Amino acid sequence: MSTKIESTVKDLPAELAKSGASGDQHVFVTILDDDEAAKLEKLRAEVQVGLDQAEQGAVAPLDMDQLIGRLKAQHAKTATSK
Repeated sequence: MSTKIESTVKDLPAELAKSGASGDQHVFVTILDDDEAAKLEKLRAEVQVGLDQAEQGAVAPLDMDQLIGRLKAQHAKTATSK
């Protein structure tokens, strides 16, 4: 069974201890810089808006092909601007 832990570097040892993880279990950690953290928070806010709209029946069903196409286009645009 996997357990997701989201924490700060300072709080990670305590979060791992609370999870009951043992010394032989594998752990994968991604450390976000400030820009990545801001992008993640923006994405979470956008997802929450979409979820709220869907719960209210204010949007059409999600078209995954269209969404994936838009995300690929955004990624290509971001990759070429670096």
